[in-house]
Amino acid sequence: MKIQSILVALGIVLGSAAQAADADLVIVGRGASLEDAVAAPHASSYRLLILRRQVLRVRASRADEEVRSLLERARSDGAVVFVCERDLRKEHLRPADLLPGIVAVDSSDVWTQGAPTGADARLRTICS
Repeated sequence: MKIQSILVALGIVLGSAAQAADADLVIVGRGASLEDAVAAPHASSYRLLILRRQVLRVRASRADEEVRSLLERARSDGAVVFVCERDLRKEHLRPADLLPGIVAVDSSDVWTQGAPTGADARLRTICS
């Protein structure tokens, strides 16, 4: 019983520290669900990166109302939603297959509006 309590507490602390350390870039698919990521503390303007098999949840033909509502909530909270092109290729998807407004990126993307932020650089590194 004590060990289980310690593990739960450790998980909460580590999860909170990871989110607090990077409030400009919130990642879905690295131990956090879409629900967890949207509920996590974040900057007023942030990037929400959806990775790996979680990309299938935002496929336009399969996305349920809960997913659509979560993305709408994230956007109203200041998120820009991204996916990695390599994850799209792996799942045999194209950007047009996703819900509207999701941006597909890879390491070669050129940012046209101002200089990239630290979150933009991390996002490109993850997607390379």
